[in-house]
Amino acid sequence: MRELPILTTELTLQLERCVGPSEPGIDAHGSEVVRFGKTIASKKRGPWPPSSIFRFNSDDVGRLDEILGFFGDIDPLFFLVHGGYKPAVGQTLHAAGYYLHDWRQTILYGLPAPEPAPLPANVTIEEVTKDTIDVAAETTAEGNEWPALWRETAKAGVHRSIGRPHLQIFLARYKGQPAGVGSLSKCGAADNWCTLHDAAVVPRFRGRGIHTALLSHRLHIAINAGYALAISGANFGSTSFRNQQRAGLRLGYVEATWRKHKPA
Repeated sequence: MRELPILTTELTLQLERCVGPSEPGIDAHGSEVVRFGKTIASKKRGPWPPSSIFRFNSDDVGRLDEILGFFGDIDPLFFLVHGGYKPAVGQTLHAAGYYLHDWRQTILYGLPAPEPAPLPANVTIEEVTKDTIDVAAETTAEGNEWPALWRETAKAGVHRSIGRPHLQIFLARYKGQPAGVGSLSKCGAADNWCTLHDAAVVPRFRGRGIHTALLSHRLHIAINAGYALAISGANFGSTSFRNQQRAGLRLGYVEATWRKHKPA
């Protein structure tokens, strides 16, 4: 039986490469993605998702002005990992007016499940197709409780994702009613790694084991697809975080979020 890899600095950095966009271009949400050295910058085209910077590191601190210039008048969020962190990163961001805002988002990793888990009573799970993407998009919006301001923009991103290579979206139903969603996609850091993401359960269906069912289902799909490692994320201490730990996933790291100071 395979054993879970020991968490090292190198493994942490590999996990980080599975977080956020991996390739330059236009992503499923319509954001423009550009690489600056090792750093990945994602500029939004609408109100959602937020413009973000991933994998900013000591090798790229000299390019910060160039990176921020790409965003124009937008102040992006920086998501940093502790693996390989050097003081120059924080010092450079601080000098540019950024501050450490939060430690909340966690990245977890674990082995796919060799056996399928039994589904809770009245719950079914199906893979989303072009015929059911409208239902999946609306369920995603309800499950995440997206505000009206950018709800339709975000739903359009879900629509654009269907049919993308190495991506599967799953829809859970409770007594036949759309109740939750969750996705699985190939990770760019390794050919045999996958990422579990975009899980959400409609508020009125929470507490019925649907989130755990979607998690277990995708972990089993992952092993059937030949993946050796599954990576996921959740806010520290959340229900999602606890469910993933119960499913055997282990904490990889807690992400640091840096924001721009706003004038008083």
